Amino acid sequence: RIIYTRVFAPLRNETFHSVADINTAIRELLEKHNDMSFRGREYSRRSLFLEVESRELMPLPEKRYEIKRYAQA
Repeated sequence: RIIYTRVFAPLRNETFHSVADINTAIRELLEKHNDMSFRGREYSRRSLFLEVESRELMPLPEKRYEIKRYAQA
């Protein structure tokens, strides 16, 4: 609901002529949302991610995942 309110609702009356244009508009509002501080807190989603979660990320495996078995019911 919060993403709809902060990202999609402001764009509802806009007209876009390409997917790239709407993606740019969404990206800008999403960046603004991620930089906004949590209510009653001094940190934002972005700062929380950078301080806590980003160091837990691991690189993707170099070898692509391969399905060993496939069954159809």
